Amino acid sequence: MRSPNLPQGLLLWCLSLSCFTVGAGFNPPQARAQPVAQSLPQAEQDYQAAREMMNFGSLLVAQAKLDQALRTYQALNDQGGQYNCQVELARIDYKSGNYQQAQNKLRLATQLNNYSHPHDGREKTLLGLIAVELGDYREALSYLNIGVHELRVYGSRDRLGEQELNEGLIALGEVSFHQGLYQQGSQNVAQVLHVTVSPELRRRALNTLGSIQLEIGQVTEAQGTFEQAAGVANTPGDVLGKAKTLENLGKVYQFQGDKKQALKYYQLAFNDLRSVGAWSRQVFVLNNLGLLASDLGLNNRALEYFQTAEGTLSNSGGVGRVITYINLGYYYSQKQKYPLAIDYLERALDWATSQGDRLGEAKALAGLGEIQL
Repeated sequence: MRSPNLPQGLLLWCLSLSCFTVGAGFNPPQARAQPVAQSLPQAEQDYQAAREMMNFGSLLVAQAKLDQALRTYQALNDQGGQYNCQVELARIDYKSGNYQQAQNKLRLATQLNNYSHPHDGREKTLLGLIAVELGDYREALSYLNIGVHELRVYGSRDRLGEQELNEGLIALGEVSFHQGLYQQGSQNVAQVLHVTVSPELRRRALNTLGSIQLEIGQVTEAQGTFEQAAGVANTPGDVLGKAKTLENLGKVYQFQGDKKQALKYYQLAFNDLRSVGAWSRQVFVLNNLGLLASDLGLNNRALEYFQTAEGTLSNSGGVGRVITYINLGYYYSQKQKYPLAIDYLERALDWATSQGDRLGEAKALAGLGEIQL
C-alpha cells in the first residue's frame, strides 16, 4: 500500500536507495575502500623499517615486518610492493646461509605479473652473491657485472643502496680470487675498505683480502688482515662472517705449524655455524679439520672429516663440492688408491671447469699430474 505522505516518484527513489544499501551491506564504496587505502602507507613503513633492521643485523624482526608488508601488498595487488618484499626476504635467506630458499624467493619476485621490474641492480647483485656462495663463479660474474652496473647508474643513492653496491664489489673481488686474478681482487676489496663503515662489509672485505694474501704466500700480512677482521664489532646477523674469520685464522695457524691453535679456531668456527644451521659453510670447516688431522698423522680421522663433508653436500646445495672432491682425491692418492683418487679429482675438475673456478681447476689438475708422474 502506498504511503499517503510521499509522492510516487519520491517513494520509488527511496525504495531504490533502500535496495542498494541492503545489497551493499550498508557500506558505501568509500567506507569499504578506506581501510585498504590506509594500509598502503603502513606497508611502506614496514618495508623501509625492515631494510633498516637488516642493516643492524636484526634479521628475524625484519622478516616479520616484511611478511606483514607482503600480505598487505598482496591484498592490494600491488606488484611493485610484492617484488620489493620478495627481494628483501631473499636477502635475509642469503644472509642466513639458506641459498636455495633465497633463489626460490627471487624466482617468485621475477614471476610477478603485470609489473615491469626496476633495473635498480638489487635482484641481479643478490643472484650474483648467491652464486659466489654456491661456487658458480661464471654465473656470479655474469650477474654481478650487470647488478653492480645497474646499482651505480640506477640504484638508490641512500646509505643502504651504497652498501648493496659495496657488497657487490667485494663479491667481484672474491670471484677474481677464485679465477686467480689476485691483483684485480685486491683492488676491488681495497676500493670498499676505503669507503665503507658497515662492520659486516668491512669484515667480509678483510676476509677476502686476507685470503688473497694467504694464497700468494703473504702469511704474516694475511694474519694481520684476519686479526683486523676479528676485531670488527659483531652484529647479530653476521654469524657467517664471524665464523669465516675464525676459520681463516685457523688456516694461518695451520700454515705456521701451530696445530693446537688451528684446531681451536676451527672448532670455534664450526660451533658458530652449527648454531645457525649453516650447512654450506660447515663443509669448508670440515675439510680444514680433515687437512689438519692429516697433518697430525690421524689418517682415519681425516677420512672421517672428508666423508662427513661429502655427506653434507646434499644439505649445502653443493657448496664446497670442488674442494671436498679435491681433498678426497689427494687423500686416496697418498694411500695409493689411484683409481679412486682419479675419480674424485676428475669430478672436481669437471665441476671447477663448468663453474669458472680456476683455483679449483688448477688444484685438481695438479693432483692428477702427481698421480700420472
